[in-house]
Amino acid sequence: MNRPLSPRLGRYRFPLAVMVSGLHRVTGLAAVAALLGWAALLYRVRHGGVEASTLALALWWLGAGVVFFHFVNGARLLAMDMGIATERKGQQVGAWMVLATTACALLVWWGVAA
Repeated sequence: MNRPLSPRLGRYRFPLAVMVSGLHRVTGLAAVAALLGWAALLYRVRHGGVEASTLALALWWLGAGVVFFHFVNGARLLAMDMGIATERKGQQVGAWMVLATTACALLVWWGVAA
């Protein structure tokens, strides 16, 4: 018997809704780290410890993207808990809406912060 013991995950393509759901868990942890990092960065900038470098600005925008994504996807998951968009097509559309809304929120944030 030469059957594989487990499926080859490299050949399986996860649906977008599954990937967005997994990313939601990761960004939950990253959002906490981003908020703590923002607080430390603001403290150091205010007290003259660091200039607003390119790396600091990149981390600022990365943290903003993490927080926006986590917030918007959390709203999508709450809607699914209420029975909205629970079928496969609705989950796919919802996942794309989360990504688009996150991008739009970052663009608005950029306009406000600039």
